[in-house]
Amino acid sequence: MTYTPSLTVTEVISDFLVSGPSLKEIATFRLPEALEHRALDLLARQKSSVLTAEEADEINDLLRMGHFINVLRLKSVSAKSFILTPQSPLHDMERGS
Repeated sequence: MTYTPSLTVTEVISDFLVSGPSLKEIATFRLPEALEHRALDLLARQKSSVLTAEEADEINDLLRMGHFINVLRLKSVSAKSFILTPQSPLHDMERGS
């Protein structure tokens, strides 16, 4: 049986990014449940070496894009905390200090 995702991880993430998400939305972004389950299934099956070439490509895409979204999350949290904390230089400039 061949699995055909309705949307690939790249399509899901690119659609999300072009929607203009806020820093909070980036920080809390999650893949759709079906893609998360697919990734877990492929990872479990990879341990027993039963992936087809297409599945190996798919898991590599999932892992690569997962890393990419984790980097975005970290950067969005860093940017949000820098901008919003009273100790940040931007906060002092806004107050006229």
